[in-house]
Amino acid sequence: MAKKKSTAITEQQNLAAALTGAKGSTGFEEADHTAYQIPMLSVLQKLSPQVDKDEPEYVKGAKPGQIYHNIRKETYDSITVIPAHYRKVYLEWVTRENGGGFRGEHGLAEGRKLLANCTRDDKGRFILEENEHQLAETANFYVLFEYSPGLYEPVLISMASSQLKTSRVWMSQLKAATIVIGDEVYSDLKMNAYRWTMSTEALSNDKGKWFGWTVSQGENTLALEGVAGEASSMRQAVASNRITYNPEPLNQAGEEENSL
Repeated sequence: MAKKKSTAITEQQNLAAALTGAKGSTGFEEADHTAYQIPMLSVLQKLSPQVDKDEPEYVKGAKPGQIYHNIRKETYDSITVIPAHYRKVYLEWVTRENGGGFRGEHGLAEGRKLLANCTRDDKGRFILEENEHQLAETANFYVLFEYSPGLYEPVLISMASSQLKTSRVWMSQLKAATIVIGDEVYSDLKMNAYRWTMSTEALSNDKGKWFGWTVSQGENTLALEGVAGEASSMRQAVASNRITYNPEPLNQAGEEENSL
C-alpha cells in the first residue's frame, strides 16, 4: 500500500513547481522608480515618535541618540557605511505652524535662486516670500549600508542645519583620503575608497539640545568584492533621478524632527 504524502510536502512541491514556472513574469514589470523608496537612516531625538510608546511609529527599545532605519524599523548605536555619491539640495517645507509637510526637492542652481528670494524669520529659518514655505539647505549622502556582515544595501543619509558642518568636514575627509601601496601614495580616490563608522553625539546651542552625526574612517575597500560596482550603480541612479525618498520633517529650529 502506497504511503500518502503529507500535506506539508505536497504544498512545498506545489510551491516549487509554481516558482519554477514563473520565470517569465514576476509582477514587477510595470513598476518604475516612483514605485520604490530608498531607505533612510536618521538620528532619533527625544521627541521622535519612534521613542514614544504612545505613538503608532514606536519602535520597542528605541532611544534618543540611536540611528533609525525607516524601512527595516531597526535602531543601531553605530553603523558602517561606504559613501557612493553626494548631492546638495534645497528641500521645501510647509512650516510646522502652518500644518507641515514636504513640498519638493530643488537642485543646487534652482535652490540658490530661490534662496535669494527668502527672508530669515525669528527662528533662523529661510522663508520663501512667495508662499511662506521653509527652504532648507540639505546635504544628501547616498551610501552603502552594511546591514549584516559583508552585505550592503543603498540608503540615504541627509544632513541639514547644524549638521551641514559635519557634512563639510566629512566631504573634506573623503576628498583628502589616500591609499598607500608600497612606496606609492594614491590620491584623488573615488568616494567609496573607505568604509566609515557613523555614530551620534549630543549637541546644543541657544535653541536647544539634540543629537547629531559623527563619522570616523575605517579600512579601505580594495578587498571588498562587488562594492565598486554597487557604488557605481547607485551613482548612476542618483544622476538619472531614479531614486525617490521621503525626507524626515524639520522642527522649528531646523534640526531633524524635534530637538532633545
